[in-house]
Amino acid sequence: MRDVSIHCKEDTASMKNLILIILNIFSISLSGQINYTLYSKSEVKQDLNYAFEKLTRIHPIFLDKKEFALYQNRLLTTEESLKDSMTQNEVYLILASLFA
Repeated sequence: MRDVSIHCKEDTASMKNLILIILNIFSISLSGQINYTLYSKSEVKQDLNYAFEKLTRIHPIFLDKKEFALYQNRLLTTEESLKDSMTQNEVYLILASLFA
């Protein structure tokens, strides 16, 4: 009886190890297939300028010239910090700091 319980424990442990190995191989193959879309600096600048124009026209805080000038400076600083090509996540991080 003891031999059977030992073999069951060994079989269970080896099955767990096999499942972990398969899951690891599967996750590695999935992470290698990510296709990032890159956005050029000019595309992001165009989007920033479009958003700036729309936001400053409709938001009442920009009726104050001082607030408008501060936000315009933030936009210019952001545009200067843009890289030549960026992933979608990098663009979101830039937009979040500007529009949050």
